[in-house]
Amino acid sequence: MEIPLPESARVVVPSKLATDLLTAVKKLPLYDDKALYDVKLQAAVREEIRTSTPGDGFDWLVEEIRKRLIRKPYCAYVSGLQFDDPNLLFFSLAGAFGDIVDDPYNPSSRLVRDLQPSTDRVIPDGWGVLNEQLHTDSTDWPQPNALTCLHCIRPDDDGGGRSRLLDIDTLLAELDKRLGQEMLRILHTEAVPWWIADEFGGGVLRTPVLTANSVRWLPYTIKFALEENQESLPEAISASLGAMENVLKEATGIIDFAMAPGSLWFINNKLSLHSRTPVKNPQASKRLVLRTKIQNSSGFYANTHH
Repeated sequence: MEIPLPESARVVVPSKLATDLLTAVKKLPLYDDKALYDVKLQAAVREEIRTSTPGDGFDWLVEEIRKRLIRKPYCAYVSGLQFDDPNLLFFSLAGAFGDIVDDPYNPSSRLVRDLQPSTDRVIPDGWGVLNEQLHTDSTDWPQPNALTCLHCIRPDDDGGGRSRLLDIDTLLAELDKRLGQEMLRILHTEAVPWWIADEFGGGVLRTPVLTANSVRWLPYTIKFALEENQESLPEAISASLGAMENVLKEATGIIDFAMAPGSLWFINNKLSLHSRTPVKNPQASKRLVLRTKIQNSSGFYANTHH
């Protein structure tokens, strides 16, 4: 059963604050995306917007988002903002929670990346479109990003590409209900191989799917690691991973909603899985969502889940 996004996860920005923030952003020069890999420049841009916004408007908005990221369902949906074309406001709000990151060694990487159905990654042999499967981001990084932030520019004309989220509390309740104690133990304690992207050195990192404070999930990353290493998993571990896949396909309590143009969606990547619904005609779809990833450097996520 799918449910709507709860009101407790929503932040509606007052119109005056939206205007004040846009005015502050328009005072800034334009910056090249590669220049903004410099975390000091990220901080300087963010501070200029913060101090140029009357009162404590910027800080208020950041705090409202923060409060939602540390409580179920561990996401914050922000509406009512006005955005600049270079997306510095989007970039700076995301950066208020840590360092904005991507792979600096990959020439095609961008700190703010376009997500379009026509270019979504499709894996053959039954895997399909990876973005349509509940997952966490950056499973092929040594340390996955802490936050993912999405900015909807245009939705799909046919109503496809709806956003979906399953928080870790609901996931654990589903697993507890559907799986035996041994399978749960395996998911929490048995390390499985995750292929690490070549740009981060390649190879394999071994860690469990679940820990006390996080979930890491994209089965394809495990499959790729197994193939590259020409190895197989013990039967009990393989069975547990398959059982979790089946639970996710039938899970109740998945949040399902359509992002509106101009909205932001902050996702706690350690405490939730997300996906989108299929798009009828990916090549013709005008759906456009911008994405950036945040790696926490200030202990923001400590003790956020018990």
